[in-house]
Amino acid sequence: PLYRRLSRWSAAFAVTADMAFLTLGGALKRKEMISAHLGDALSEMYLLAATLKRWEDEGRNEADLPLVAVPLGALATAGASAGTATAG
Repeated sequence: PLYRRLSRWSAAFAVTADMAFLTLGGALKRKEMISAHLGDALSEMYLLAATLKRWEDEGRNEADLPLVAVPLGALATAGASAGTATAG
């Protein structure tokens, strides 16, 4: 389920970023709040992907699962504040 969530967030981010680029074009750079939220969401997805990779590389230890869930919660918060939250 963690990889599925990351995949869903990545797809939602891609659509959101594409729509922002298409509608705002060069003005996106001047819309600092939108640009900042997109950057925050992207960095949270990167952190989750890196956390999942390390968890996989270290043998998927069940004791580490609560630590793996921390970036997932941060990603949900960042996505909700950026308006990219998905249902489910």
